[in-house]
Amino acid sequence: MTELRLYHGVSKPDSFLAQILTTRLLAAKQQVVVMTENPKQASQLDDRLWTISDTGFIPHCLIGHAYESSVPVVVTHLEAGTPPVRDVMISYVGKMQDYSSYLHYITILREKLAAEDEFHCELAAQSERGHTFKAFDLSSSQG
Repeated sequence: MTELRLYHGVSKPDSFLAQILTTRLLAAKQQVVVMTENPKQASQLDDRLWTISDTGFIPHCLIGHAYESSVPVVVTHLEAGTPPVRDVMISYVGKMQDYSSYLHYITILREKLAAEDEFHCELAAQSERGHTFKAFDLSSSQG
């Protein structure tokens, strides 16, 4: 079953993503796909991931690059079609993605969601199907 996590109210999504990647996912040698809304957002994230970590860059590439199969992180977008199968999907998109092929499905959103928000409810309902769901409101914990 897939572990679903929702981090909302994140003031600096890219920095938070880098923290998750470096401290948890890459350390565990997990392969990651990051889903963005569109090609422009994917390209901007691609640029930031080269310099965002204090300890160096995060090895990654954009979807369709020749190195896609050899890097631990692939950045893609909704318009690119079906994303590659990896251990983890991290989504910047506030709507449900097909997570059935992933061990972990993590959503990072800048906006804070109320418990009754449609997307929040849709994720929470997945626990009835045997998936683990946890939501984290980071809006009050960031400066």
